[in-house]
Amino acid sequence: MLNQWGFRQVKQALQHRAEQGRVKHTQGPVRFLPEQLRSIWLLLAPSVGDVVINVPLAQALKYQFLHSRLTVVWGRGVDCLKTLMPWIDETLCLDSDWFNNEKRRGEPWDSLNYWRDPQRRTLLDRKPPDLLVNANGLLESLWLAYQIQAPFRIGTHIPCDAALPAWTGWSAPAPGVHISDHNMAWLRALGASVASPALPDLASFADRLPDTQALRQRVRAQRPEHDQAPLVMFNPFAAQSSPSKRWHPDQELEFARTCAAKGWQVVLVGSPADRPLAAHWGQNPNVGVCNLIGQFSLLELAALMRQADVYVGLDTGTTHLSAALHCPTVTLFGRLDVNYIAPRGPRVRVLKQSNACTLSQKGCCTRLQCEHRVCMQAIHPLQVVEACAAWIR
Repeated sequence: MLNQWGFRQVKQALQHRAEQGRVKHTQGPVRFLPEQLRSIWLLLAPSVGDVVINVPLAQALKYQFLHSRLTVVWGRGVDCLKTLMPWIDETLCLDSDWFNNEKRRGEPWDSLNYWRDPQRRTLLDRKPPDLLVNANGLLESLWLAYQIQAPFRIGTHIPCDAALPAWTGWSAPAPGVHISDHNMAWLRALGASVASPALPDLASFADRLPDTQALRQRVRAQRPEHDQAPLVMFNPFAAQSSPSKRWHPDQELEFARTCAAKGWQVVLVGSPADRPLAAHWGQNPNVGVCNLIGQFSLLELAALMRQADVYVGLDTGTTHLSAALHCPTVTLFGRLDVNYIAPRGPRVRVLKQSNACTLSQKGCCTRLQCEHRVCMQAIHPLQVVEACAAWIR
């Protein structure tokens, strides 16, 4: 997020605009939208998980306003996911670091240098949409939304009260309410006919994924002796900025050994950036895993998920993707509230030890860099194996 100086810049600008009477805001969603909208922009965070969580929101917006043009603004790294979302008419891609660039902290947002950025100019020079929905939750996205002169603007997951004057309507999730259910609630308040609970469904368009048989052959080629073994896809990584979401390496190795003892083939997957974190796997070759970290694109990984017997992952984007593809999914949750942000799907099992960490009462769990990982270490590898066994017959 921004430092205090940058935050004051945003707050002062928004309050000044509100005092001029140029915007109005109402606490909570209201029926203020016209029946016909020509264009809608949806601003999403650049991570896979944030995109998948907001799939029901994007679908509902398009189906409620069928004749409008839905444009999604997101990170360049997730643009390949539009293959699974044919209801999106257009995507506008920004570099991921644009959303929360550490190098820009402290730079005045009203300075010319800031707005000379070609990606910002691309958005601001376009004709503004009739409706702008910001599901990002980051202040930089808020500032962009403030600059875009859309007649109607809805802010969800707004991080601070200072943001409220920027929006025609706003709504923040209540404690214990999943983000998707929250989005469906304010859409219903706008008159939309949407279902609840909201489950992201990308499985209906899985035929758009790469050839799954060819990918499975690539996996089997590394360990042909396990050609008929059940396939367990295991992604032990999370965002590098969130090490508290990870298991201890010893737990990862024990899980793989237990799977091997049952005759299951464990396939390690992850992004190229995860390879430095996988040294302990190379130091323990007797574990018998198939290491394919960084060897698949995101869509190839999604295709392989459809072929695996079960996917095991942490609180990370590919876990949300697996759940949305209706793959058997086991997810390990630590410090975050599963009721708020857990993956959703018809074949998902969430493992969490709610009372494991006594430090949460002291605020430790709110830090991404928590060194204790008590909540994750409390999830025993045998629990995960048992959860997998429910999917492997």
